[in-house]
Amino acid sequence: MRTIILLLLLLGVGNLPQLSACEACGCSIMFWEMGLTPRFQSHQLSIGWNHQRFTSYSSLEAKALGQIGSEEYFQQMDLQLQLRLHDRWRLSVALPYAFLQREIAGETWNLNGWSDPSVLLQYVVLDQENKKRTEWRHRLSAGVGAKLPWGQQAKLPEEDNTQVNFRLGTGSLDGMAYLQYVLRRGDWGLSADVLASRNGENEEDYRYGHRWSGHLTVFNVIASGKLGIMPSLGLYRETAAEDVQRGYYRSHTGGQYTFGQLGLQVFFPAFSTTLRYQHPLEQKWAEGLTEAGGRMTVQFTYFFGGKPLGS
Repeated sequence: MRTIILLLLLLGVGNLPQLSACEACGCSIMFWEMGLTPRFQSHQLSIGWNHQRFTSYSSLEAKALGQIGSEEYFQQMDLQLQLRLHDRWRLSVALPYAFLQREIAGETWNLNGWSDPSVLLQYVVLDQENKKRTEWRHRLSAGVGAKLPWGQQAKLPEEDNTQVNFRLGTGSLDGMAYLQYVLRRGDWGLSADVLASRNGENEEDYRYGHRWSGHLTVFNVIASGKLGIMPSLGLYRETAAEDVQRGYYRSHTGGQYTFGQLGLQVFFPAFSTTLRYQHPLEQKWAEGLTEAGGRMTVQFTYFFGGKPLGS
């Protein structure tokens, strides 16, 4: 029944939005990331909270003078469902709700609403979870999916003939491909994953640049009775091509950045809590006109069905 209710909510979210382009602002940077997937053989229902901050500049000259164009704060609540369909098949559904805030010249604009949901189907190519802990254990999974254009959108009032827009969705149907590899021995492990997005055009003939992101994470599992603790340390990398509108590349779009990442997950028999902080190490987004700050994620997960242990 829980699954049916969630899928009905997903199908009932909003109408297809009408979006216009966004150049040097942080809103186009938001991207779904998978990261570590603990207890892979169990169904999971999660709710998470993500906080991001960006600083945007109107030009490189203004940036050199320290003249900030806008401060942007993006907070997003994610409802995620992961279903173990079979020993080798797994379905993931993400339904985000965003809280956006933008401060320009002493004025603050806010926009809240549903963002674009995503669906991802994974297949486990290799799984050696049942091998002895003293041996090397490998797991390789691959997946395909889509991001659906159901995010709501609203325009803010015009100021000085310049219209500022927030983006709760891209307005396009985007394809996704995912690959994850996990290596374990004893209490230590290494996880590497890549998520690529091939974006379509929205109703205004605008296409956000194709993207890919990836994690490289080292983790350790500390078990004591029914309690498990998993600290992790790693890197997160994301790149995006330039946006295209009516066949022309848009300036001040696309780019790349690298974050250092610290994580901590605490496990109980039926649920877990995850804390993650990402700090920017290197970045060049929108030709340097957008700078990302630190990011924080908090997530609570309920496990049901499947095997009680594993990662």
